[in-house]
Parts: sequence; structure tokens; C-alpha cells
Amino acid sequence: DSFSKLTRIDAALPADLDEEALRGSPSTPAGTTDAVTAGAAMASDYVVAHLDELAKLKRDEPAPERAKKIAVFAEAFAALGLFVVGLDPRADRLEVARAKVKGARFVEGRAEALPFPDGSFDLAFFGLALHHLDPVPALREASRVARRVAVLEWPYREEEVGPPLGRRFSLEALEGLFREALGSPPRFLVAEGYVLALWDKG
Repeated sequence: DSFSKLTRIDAALPADLDEEALRGSPSTPAGTTDAVTAGAAMASDYVVAHLDELAKLKRDEPAPERAKKIAVFAEAFAALGLFVVGLDPRADRLEVARAKVKGARFVEGRAEALPFPDGSFDLAFFGLALHHLDPVPALREASRVARRVAVLEWPYREEEVGPPLGRRFSLEALEGLFREALGSPPRFLVAEGYVLALWDKG
């Protein structure tokens, strides 16, 4: 129910870049990865301010309303000056997101089978999304198309908002998923309202 984000720092990208050009485009030059990690953390902080709103989303809410709220992830990254691609399996949500966030691109697809070539992005970001997915294939696909992977998830505790405890990941569980999918553990940034796991190919 959340958009996965794939980002690339590239100020020279044309505003009218189409989807086919995007899928075949190269990744950014080396040297931008520290900025990307900082961007992931900054965007996560921004998103945390909207967690209450996101947690109140209901499946029976009209799709346009869900898309407007979910697009906060793309909005956060675009506001940092990053080139952003949002991914979602539903075309109706993508249409609304495109109208809301003009500075991002949105592509229909699934995180477990990303429609991009190897090494297309600096960062793949899962914004409160991994617990909705088949996590091991999703993480493997993220590492295939991006040099770094960031996973923003709910804290592992019972709360009145957000998913039930059974749908949340403990730090140990998240580390295990990264080890199984990518062969090494992530670094964790743990705050009161969220957990951010950061992984890079080294």
C-alpha cells in the first residue's frame, strides 16, 4: 500500500524524461552516495511527521485519497532535490500521485520484479512498505537496481496506530531479512517513531 522509491541525484536530467528513457538511463557518477544516505534520513524524518496520517489509511477509503497521502514519500524526496521514481502496482493510485507530485516520475510495477535495468539508481527506498511485500525478493530486486537500499518501518511494538505487531519487524528480523536477501546486515537508525535500515554494496 506504500510506494517504493528509487532515487538518483542528477540535476541535469531533462524535465520531460519519459519512462523508456528512464529505464535505459545510467546511474549517477560515484561520489553522490553520502548525499543519498543523508537524503534518505532527512526524508524519513519528514515522513515520520506524517505517520499518524498514514496510519489512519483504511482499505475502504477511495483510491484517490490514499494516493494523495501515500505520495508524501515522493514529495519528501523531490523536496530534497533528488530525482525520484515512485512505484506502485495500481494505475489509479499512480495517476493521482503524478498529479500531486510534479517533480517525480511514477511507474506501474511490483517491488518483487522491478522494471529497471541493473544499477539504475543510487537508492531504493521502501517507505512503510516492506511489511506489505515478499521481503526477500523485494530486497534482492532493490539491490539489483540500486547501490543502496533504505527501509523505513514502524517500531516493533503494539500501538493504536499502524499495523498490528504481527506485521511489524523487530531489529533482529530486519537484520535477518537483509542477511538472507543481500548477504550482509544493514545499519540502523532508530528513533521513537520509526526504524530506518540502510544498506550499501560497499
